[in-house]
Amino acid sequence: MISKNKIKLLRSLGTKKNRENNNKSILEGVRLINESIKQNAQIKGIWISKEFNNLKNQIINKNHLIDYIEVDDFKLLSNTEHSQGIIAEVNTNLNHITNFAKKLNENIVVVDS
Repeated sequence: MISKNKIKLLRSLGTKKNRENNNKSILEGVRLINESIKQNAQIKGIWISKEFNNLKNQIINKNHLIDYIEVDDFKLLSNTEHSQGIIAEVNTNLNHITNFAKKLNENIVVVDS
């Protein structure tokens, strides 16, 4: 289960200032998280709302920590009206984005911070 301190940190990532200071961002949605995993993004954790338990099977790489989050806590973190019920914390290091950009024949996921 996610700690209150982690929820506080993830909520703080809602502002550009805190995303830049922490070099972290939040990803939301199965497709975006799976694309980030394919591109070897530095994912620190994945959380699934308890009402969307079936999403755990849709994550392509089971090596990442996948934990549950209460519905009320998830609503505090979600930025979408109709959420898919899944979020991830990811490091946003511009050096990795630059390296991805050099591979023009592959998909590139860019997280706006």
